[in-house]
Amino acid sequence: MTTAYAIPDLHIPIREQLLADAEFAALVGGRVGTRAPDNVLAPYAVIRCSANPLSSSSRSVGWRGGVQLHGCAARDVGDLSPEQVAWKICAAGARVLDRSGQQTWTETEPGGRSLTYTPRVTAGPLPMDPNTSRGPDAVVYWALITATMPIHLR
Repeated sequence: MTTAYAIPDLHIPIREQLLADAEFAALVGGRVGTRAPDNVLAPYAVIRCSANPLSSSSRSVGWRGGVQLHGCAARDVGDLSPEQVAWKICAAGARVLDRSGQQTWTETEPGGRSLTYTPRVTAGPLPMDPNTSRGPDAVVYWALITATMPIHLR
């Protein structure tokens, strides 16, 4: 695959966009990544992105992207149960993504390409079955949202 067809890591602009929102950032304490953190007891979010090429030319490439956002919590936060916290994380993420309109992000390395995308939430928040793999003292409650986005790369 040539560089012209290699899409940048979509997690980076999506993470930056979500954390730029004060409500979302406060809900997760800045803890947003591509996998669960070592300490799952504080609320966090996990982002999963995908992309499929649609067309190409010598100047640009079109892609169909997808985003899954998992809101996760293992403990009560104030008066909220972990299930409610997970829901609120996803609801805030859905608001940020769905209302953002067209976004442009440029790679930071020299000669970085520009990525233009427009996320639209397609499902969620959806509560999921708790993750009990870490034992009874670290049950993680989670919800998810999904979004699609056309992507243009130059």
